[in-house]
Amino acid sequence: MKNGISKKEIESIIKKLKIKPKSLLRTQEKIWKELYKNKDIGKKELIDILCEHPHLIERPIIVDQDSGVIGRQIETLKSFIENSKS
Repeated sequence: MKNGISKKEIESIIKKLKIKPKSLLRTQEKIWKELYKNKDIGKKELIDILCEHPHLIERPIIVDQDSGVIGRQIETLKSFIENSKS
């Protein structure tokens, strides 16, 4: 993600995925473990962290106009694609 991501974009993705910001997070990344792992972080602060460190965002993420999916599991991705076609 060379150009980063805005708060508005992250908020839109969270809304489309119908998840909490923490569900968008890659918790096994070194920077997360070193800087944030055992801290009590609110939703707004977590979105700020994701903007500052976009490599902490789960991927791939596929979105359309109204919904989206984190494409980690092929079955979830296939289901999303099939539902998008209808």
